Amino acid sequence: MTADTWWAWFRGNSVFLLDAVVLVLAGLSVVPLTLAHVYVAAVNQTTWELASAHRISYLQHLNDDVNPFHRGYLRNFVTFCCTCRLQNWERVYRRNYTPVSDTTAA
Repeated sequence: MTADTWWAWFRGNSVFLLDAVVLVLAGLSVVPLTLAHVYVAAVNQTTWELASAHRISYLQHLNDDVNPFHRGYLRNFVTFCCTCRLQNWERVYRRNYTPVSDTTAA
């Protein structure tokens, strides 16, 4: 390719190249956000529960690695995507509740 041919190709496709750059830059913010929300749906949490579990009263009594609403990844996705009925979360919470043991008291 000569310089003139290259320059003609670039001028003819500059709009497409600019569009590709914009799409890549937009994808850099959309893809991680999508993955984060897929994770939140997979573990059956809200964004608030994930970010601020230490401030939520019903989660303060649990260990950091305990999620009382997690019922398995597949079941969480089916519930999230395909269920239209109300869920009694208080019952799920009570069934999965594991208190933090106090090892400092003797």
